[in-house]
Amino acid sequence: MNRQLIRALRPFETLFPIMMESDSRLLQSMGSKMNVWVPRTNVSETDSSVKISSSLPGLKKEDIKLELKDDNRTLRIYGEHKEEVRGDKEEVHMYEMHFGSFERLIRLPKNIDADSIKAKVEDGVLRVEVPKVNKTTTPKSISIE
Repeated sequence: MNRQLIRALRPFETLFPIMMESDSRLLQSMGSKMNVWVPRTNVSETDSSVKISSSLPGLKKEDIKLELKDDNRTLRIYGEHKEEVRGDKEEVHMYEMHFGSFERLIRLPKNIDADSIKAKVEDGVLRVEVPKVNKTTTPKSISIE
C-alpha cells in the first residue's frame, strides 16, 4: 500500500519537490507500520522568514518535538499522538482519528537564523517562524596601487 501511495503522489513532485521527497522517504521507511501519519503542513516564505503551520489536533506541546538537522538546512517536526483509552465494553462504530508517531521534514534556505526560531502550539496548530539572516551588504571598493 505504501508504494501505491507514493506512486499516486509522484505527479505532484514537480510542484512540491522538497516536501514530497521527505514524505516519500518517510512512507518508504514505514514498511508495514500503519500507525505512522503525516500531518498536513503549510510552508510559506517572505523576504525575512519562513513560516510553517502544521495541523496537529489534540496534541499538546509536550507531544511535539522540533529539531534542526543537516547543518540547519532541514527542520524535523516529529512526535506521537497517543491513542485514547477506551473501556473494555466500548463498541467502536467509527475510527478515523490518526494516532501513532508522525514526522515532517521541511527543507530550509541557507540563510536562516537558527538561534531565533520561534514555535508555538495554539488550537491544534503548530506555528514555526524561521527568521532569515539579512544578507544585504554594501559593495566594497578596492583601490589599485
